[in-house]
Amino acid sequence: MRRCTAGGDMDKIPGILMYAAFGCCGALLLAPLIYRFGLVSLGPAFSLLSASLIGGVTVALASVLGSIIFRIKKLRGGPIMRSAMLVALVPVALVGVQIFMARGYPPIHDISTNWDDPPQFVEVLSLRAPTDNSLEPDEKVIAQQRESYPDLSGSIFIFETPEVTLEMAREVLARMGLTEVAYDPEAGRIEAVKRSLWFGFRDDFVVRVRPLGPDSNVDIRSASRVGVSDLGVNAARMSEFKERLINLSQNR
Repeated sequence: MRRCTAGGDMDKIPGILMYAAFGCCGALLLAPLIYRFGLVSLGPAFSLLSASLIGGVTVALASVLGSIIFRIKKLRGGPIMRSAMLVALVPVALVGVQIFMARGYPPIHDISTNWDDPPQFVEVLSLRAPTDNSLEPDEKVIAQQRESYPDLSGSIFIFETPEVTLEMAREVLARMGLTEVAYDPEAGRIEAVKRSLWFGFRDDFVVRVRPLGPDSNVDIRSASRVGVSDLGVNAARMSEFKERLINLSQNR
């Protein structure tokens, strides 16, 4: 058996692990980029993301084992492998956190304050692809929303005229960074889109303002175009809009 010495095969292991660790991080960055630019569909992009997670775990474990063996054999390369382990843990941490968070949210992607008479998307429909999530009300989703987000299962009442309320809603959406795609004062409707930072997922948002005596009844809806679970993003967006709108009306 050939003995491994400095310059032998074992000396290449730390470098290989470091390159593999950077490869996992590269896959982590590449997955959202190729999806955002329309080079691949969501399935292949998620497969690449999964590969970065699995690869990161594998490289991290190999680096730990390798550094132990190198220390026992008194070979150089331990610090490089420990660095490789830290680099490999980046995709593990980022993707792993997302997976862990998903377990804490209901698998829903469409939320409204009024499912008996939900606000309807009009202009947004032309922006959605045939493969995007359906906007038809789903009784299972509605039940899960009412259980998970009871504070969002009711209309918002604003003590301002519908005209004033609609302008305030428009201001709130702009402050939240949503892109307006439709503004119809006669119908009391605003439609907007929010794009996520990482994958560039688009969520659609609609506000409907109706008169309630001299005041206003406001219903909102936020729906993700892709994905089964929104990780609570739509609920958080609706809660923020509701709080901002109420605060704005009270501070006028």
